[in-house]
Amino acid sequence: MAQGTQVINIFTYLGSSISSIVNIKVKVKKRVTKTAAVIARLSKRVWNNSILTEKTKLWTYQACILSVLLYGSEMWTM
Repeated sequence: MAQGTQVINIFTYLGSSISSIVNIKVKVKKRVTKTAAVIARLSKRVWNNSILTEKTKLWTYQACILSVLLYGSEMWTM
């Protein structure tokens, strides 16, 4: 290893966690945390908005929530 080189165990690349340890729990926990943040940000404008229809809220859920939750999941090692 070159002098001044630092080894890290986990880092985020393009929104996905890459680690030297194969541990699905870390990846899932990070995705769930990000998803919870998106849900919280949309609570006032979408979920608690009586003007929006249920269909619009469902579309928002599918487009925003599920995409954040499942991003990179095809690379997860089970």
